[in-house]
Amino acid sequence: MKNIIILIVEDNKLNSQLISESLTTMGYSNKHIVDNYNAAIEFVDKTPPDLILMDIMLKGSKDGVIIARKILSKHDVPIIYITGYAQDKIIERVKDTNPYAFIKKPFKYDDLKANVVIALSKHKSIKKKNKERLKYVQAFLNMHCGVITTNVTGSVLFINKVAEVLTGFKSKEAKNFKFEEVFNISNSNYNSRTLLDETIRKGTVHKFRQNLKIKSKNGSEITLEIKTSTGNGIDNSFITIFFWEKPKTKKRYSIKNVVVGSTFSKDHKINLMVIGDNSLFRKGILNVLDTEDTIDIRCETTTKLEILECCTSKEIDLAIILDDSTDSDDIYETVNFLKKEIPGVKILVLYPGLEDERELNLMENAIQGVISYKEHNFNIPLAIHTIMKGDLWFRREILSRYINQLNSKKEIRITGKNKAFDKLSHQEKQIIAYASLGYKNKDIGIKLALAEGTIKNYLIRIYKKLYIKNKRALKTYSIKYLN
Repeated sequence: MKNIIILIVEDNKLNSQLISESLTTMGYSNKHIVDNYNAAIEFVDKTPPDLILMDIMLKGSKDGVIIARKILSKHDVPIIYITGYAQDKIIERVKDTNPYAFIKKPFKYDDLKANVVIALSKHKSIKKKNKERLKYVQAFLNMHCGVITTNVTGSVLFINKVAEVLTGFKSKEAKNFKFEEVFNISNSNYNSRTLLDETIRKGTVHKFRQNLKIKSKNGSEITLEIKTSTGNGIDNSFITIFFWEKPKTKKRYSIKNVVVGSTFSKDHKINLMVIGDNSLFRKGILNVLDTEDTIDIRCETTTKLEILECCTSKEIDLAIILDDSTDSDDIYETVNFLKKEIPGVKILVLYPGLEDERELNLMENAIQGVISYKEHNFNIPLAIHTIMKGDLWFRREILSRYINQLNSKKEIRITGKNKAFDKLSHQEKQIIAYASLGYKNKDIGIKLALAEGTIKNYLIRIYKKLYIKNKRALKTYSIKYLN
């Protein structure tokens, strides 16, 4: 309790003394008293407290509510109002500062103690949740849609690169402004505060069908489509706004705009399963993928039972695993379970770090792609379409290391189930390794100092020896048998 800093904002010396003595009795010794706007703001800026006990009616033109608003625009600190006034007008003004308690003077010691303990405990819990959530918000940094995160009072907590371009505000700059200043909705019948209020009230991911226009920092207007969601929990203290520029035509981009040479038709839907414990991150992924006409989210799962139920009742083409675990065994267990229960399913893993060994191990476990939240090219739809085309999605460094590992092995180990591989020459195995990573015949020829036509003839012989038809089958075959 000695480390807990409590600020008392009270201009009546008798009341401030009573509050201070009560806190001492409770065991809180690190407490400070100020009696006006300037002193309160100066103290909080220098030494952010863990709790503020705020009187409302103070001497001067700026009362406790004005002080609270100013403090909350920069700092995340719980506030308890202690006042002799409880008229409807005052309560209405106090509401938008989201107080942790409202105590009427003269206060009772037990009431004050209970509210102080609860406020400190609740705020500690909220901070822990927000810290965890912000870890996942960082995953949205490089997504292809704009993302802004705020608290319920409208202070900007996070803004990604796309949002910077659309609004004209840089990330560091935006954090000094309110959401309505950064995301300036110019529709005459709607504003940014209404957007936040509706999100808090609805509490779930929802799309605003109306076309919202925002005015960027340089004065230009952009028409946007918007989705919003709140954080988990009763407090709903975390609001995320996803937005993207409205297409100039009604037709949304299809798979042909994303991946040239895709084998999917316009009408084909990629059936997707999303696996992960964190509901906020799942919401964010769903928001991004919902704009894709060629992707159909069939189910969200968190347990093996739910995975089984999903794959039993629905056809799944690709599974996205949201891996936030520090224990690498967890992800391998999930991958092996998927391969066993849904033979042929393609797997894309999303995880927080940039760990070469972990990605190499996942590659060797026959998954088709890995995306790290720290990558600049954080494009999930493109990764999905690329994988469904039959290619792999790994960082170049990982592909190079994989190739080098294959080349450095004197003899590639083969599983007992595949005797045909034993008959292949070392040259043929090298060609398979490069082909499985998406290299064209010409590029394989350059790597191995052979003519493009020679590589083509090699591949024809390899297909016959392994009883397969094409490069796509060869990729599957090599991932399964080469290690």
